[in-house]
Amino acid sequence: MKTNLSEHFTLEEFQSSYMSARYGLKNQAPRFAIDNMKALCSKVLEPARAALKYPIYLNSGYRSQNLNTLVGGVDNSLHCYGRAADIRPSRPELLDDLFEILSKLPHTELILYKEKQFIHVAL
Repeated sequence: MKTNLSEHFTLEEFQSSYMSARYGLKNQAPRFAIDNMKALCSKVLEPARAALKYPIYLNSGYRSQNLNTLVGGVDNSLHCYGRAADIRPSRPELLDDLFEILSKLPHTELILYKEKQFIHVAL
């Protein structure tokens, strides 16, 4: 059974990680991180999805400290607190549009990785 963080985003997709599965790492978010993910969804991801009018997919959401180290994340990454997500639009040609929408929404970090076709956003 899926645990909704908001209308279109689930806890399971925030915790899902190919690398954690591959290396047998537990990637379960603590309560405070779940609360942060809910805020990220309600204040940023859901409004962005509504404005874009297309689904948004997560490449990376919550990361345990061990997973963050394994993937080469920066020390003190906001992913480890449930405050960041690496996302992409369902249609690749909408990447710039999604970035423009996100730039008008609350955020503390917003980085476009054009060559990798995703956006890092944090609240």
